[in-house]
Amino acid sequence: MTEEAIAWEFECAQRLIGGLDRNAGTLVITKNGLVGRTFSHEKLVNGKVRVHCDNGSKLLCQPETLKVTGYIN
Repeated sequence: MTEEAIAWEFECAQRLIGGLDRNAGTLVITKNGLVGRTFSHEKLVNGKVRVHCDNGSKLLCQPETLKVTGYIN
């Protein structure tokens, strides 16, 4: 899936859950199995998504390597 297609999927999901609240985002699992979340208001950084992991760390991940497990609104 292209970066543009993934961005579109995130945008559509946000519309379905009722808008873009400041805390709105996506629950994800990285390719290494780390659980985290993204925030919808954060822009891509060099084509990568900022993931806030449950262990407190922050990662930049290629969107196509993330598995979406849920949405937060």
